[in-house]
Amino acid sequence: LRNLKLAYEKRDQTAILTYRTLFDPATYAFLFTPQDCGKPDIPASCRFTYAEETATAESLFSDPTVEYVRLTFLANAADTVGVADTTRTHPAGTLRFTVTGIALDVKKRDTTYMTNGSCDFYIAPVDTVSGQAMWRIVQWDDHTAPPPAPPASAASDDPRRDGPTAGSSRGHPSSVRPTTWGAIKTLYYGPPPPPAASRILEDERND
Repeated sequence: LRNLKLAYEKRDQTAILTYRTLFDPATYAFLFTPQDCGKPDIPASCRFTYAEETATAESLFSDPTVEYVRLTFLANAADTVGVADTTRTHPAGTLRFTVTGIALDVKKRDTTYMTNGSCDFYIAPVDTVSGQAMWRIVQWDDHTAPPPAPPASAASDDPRRDGPTAGSSRGHPSSVRPTTWGAIKTLYYGPPPPPAASRILEDERND
């Protein structure tokens, strides 16, 4: 879990490579909040697989339009205390960690996506290396929620935001979008749109 936090903080190639090792490729699932399920941008299954989890994170970490990512995570001592998983749907030895007090801000272009709340992480000893158990995240349950959006006039009073003037960055108007962690992931869900030049060529072929 500490490596997950570091990956969001660093957002470089090393972070991308590290992030891929945090999850079990065979069994991992990210479960969206019930409030997100059924929305157009959310997968019909209301979950992400390992491939979707790592691909969306890699796109976020390498997005040049992201000005900053601020994550409050593992801020409470109890967040690092695991309890035995009793669901019997995960590998033997799985522990559940409930991380509370989460706050995540992602400033992308002129929009700041904000969420807070908690998440449940199920971590299991699914691999061994030289006889040592290697723990991987097998399930991530999102319980974050949209926080109340601060008034535009109070933007400069929010310690999680910055800028040259209230409600702005580099002089451009900025908006705040309260959301969930899962919904932030879906900003990078699906194949990227083709470049403008490719679309023009395609349109010409179709004429």
